[in-house]
Amino acid sequence: MSNSIFKAKNLRFVIIGFWLIIVLFPLSWIALTSVKPTEATLSTTPVFLFTPTLQNYMFGAEIMDPHTNEPIFAGIASQFPRYLGNSILIALMSTFIALAAGLTFAYSLSRFKIIGGTPLLAYMLTLHAVTPIVFTPALFEIFQKIGLHDTHIGLSLIYATFALPLTVWILKNFLDGFPKTSEEAAKVDGASTFDVLLRITLPQIKVGLAVAAVFAFAVAWNDFIFTLSLTETNAATFVFLADFFDDLLRVGVLTPGPLASMSIIHMIPSFIFAFLIQRYLLIGFSAGTIRKEMK
Repeated sequence: MSNSIFKAKNLRFVIIGFWLIIVLFPLSWIALTSVKPTEATLSTTPVFLFTPTLQNYMFGAEIMDPHTNEPIFAGIASQFPRYLGNSILIALMSTFIALAAGLTFAYSLSRFKIIGGTPLLAYMLTLHAVTPIVFTPALFEIFQKIGLHDTHIGLSLIYATFALPLTVWILKNFLDGFPKTSEEAAKVDGASTFDVLLRITLPQIKVGLAVAAVFAFAVAWNDFIFTLSLTETNAATFVFLADFFDDLLRVGVLTPGPLASMSIIHMIPSFIFAFLIQRYLLIGFSAGTIRKEMK
């Protein structure tokens, strides 16, 4: 009996280890490529022994266009902080909008009887089944007419809209698990619905807010289609610059090093955001399992 348990545990560790290798290998390879010299990145055989360099994080300022003999990144290197700042700002704005709207909608569905509320929410989830490029022509025309093209708030509203259905589902699940007795007691004492939501309910579902925030942030941070279609220069995000790098890589002007360094920089804000709320994430992801076992 003990031998079978021991073998089962070993098998579990082997499976977990194999899974970690599959997940972490691409990230490790990108990180290594970002600090490799140009010669190592262009080698036809994998190079593991090399002298690390940060030249790729200069984003190829010294790379010359073979056709014009001018620096490729003359006007782009200086714009890098703005592109990254736009990505962070728009992701945070869309996350805030999605949480504010999602909390209001989820609270209404959880606490009040709304005719057609659940079918409406199910219909909203179908947004995730449709590829975003389907919406871009219409959104481009609408944003041009109402003045939201190439604006931070316009892009934030798009991302918040696509993050809203999943945000509502997550928050409604946590609200359904929070008893109404405390809210009813507060209302008896004269508190308004807004006061109850803000002072009593909200602190109790902060774990759900953290989980929903991660999903909403990821929707905005990882988007590629909308930022290329609905922005030009003012609200262009980090992905816009990465697409330019990818084009140079395809035509052989750029080596893989700068593109790998951009990938690393693009991951860092997401890792920081998840790290800051990791405690709530662990609780949130296990909340449904714990509640099911308690039943």
